Amino acid sequence: KLLSDAFKYEELPVRHNEDTANAELAKVLPFEVDDYTMDSPHTKTFLLLQARMKRVKLPLADYANDLRSVLDQALRILNALVDVAADAGLLEPVLIAMEKTQLIVQGRLPSDSPLLQLPHVNTQVVKMFNANGITTLPQLEPSIVRRVFASSSSSSNQSNRVVRDVMEA
Repeated sequence: KLLSDAFKYEELPVRHNEDTANAELAKVLPFEVDDYTMDSPHTKTFLLLQARMKRVKLPLADYANDLRSVLDQALRILNALVDVAADAGLLEPVLIAMEKTQLIVQGRLPSDSPLLQLPHVNTQVVKMFNANGITTLPQLEPSIVRRVFASSSSSSNQSNRVVRDVMEA
């Protein structure tokens, strides 16, 4: 939320009737917004960032261009925050800003499994991994991945792709 309140987003256009589209988009996103600010560029920014991280289809074609602009500015703002916090010797804000940058770039929410960063891994595959005690990337080894898929009903094509990607990582 703090990122979307940056001054840089004052210029983000909120076009005619986009307040209605923003309200509809807000209904499917995890973080609430004030209903009275749907015509605010900061609210629209917050919604677009959430939509990116939640991987929600945008309701209007213009939102795709707006999202590109928001992402471009977000990376610049977060990089500046990292620089300022690092110069001040503040490790925790540096790490938080770096994590937010990674989440925005990868289109993931903070609550998402880190395993979803891998190609060909979806929530079903994550559940299979979790059932076998695998919750983090360092726990993945090709032999374990093969064992997990051997005991599942997933397609061998998906299994082969995931194993290949883990071995290449």
